[in-house]
Amino acid sequence: CTKGGDVDGNLCQVVETIYRFLQESCTRTSSHCFEGKRPLPGEECDNCQLISSKLSCIPCVIVELDSSLALSIGGKVVFEMNPDDRELFEGYLHRLSRRFSPYESLLKCVGVTESVTLTKYA
Repeated sequence: CTKGGDVDGNLCQVVETIYRFLQESCTRTSSHCFEGKRPLPGEECDNCQLISSKLSCIPCVIVELDSSLALSIGGKVVFEMNPDDRELFEGYLHRLSRRFSPYESLLKCVGVTESVTLTKYA
């Protein structure tokens, strides 16, 4: 996550600190969503619902673009993308660095999906 030097490295550190804080704030509640399984609809903890409602439309997911880093909304980010999809969606969908896999549940709260889905095609 140090593509463009000090600025990108600092951005990664700041974003990772924020991700850690948000994820830990959720895991401190009695019924949180970051246990590797999704709760039934309506049973998510208040923190997860707040994170999702406030951040799903905000560029807060760090992605690699060419030789630098950028922030994107979660709805335009996937964990895995096959080469055909990369070519088809270049500039529209972005692949997340697996460096951020410890925050997978948090990132899914803001719209990141495992792979390209029908919703992402829309």
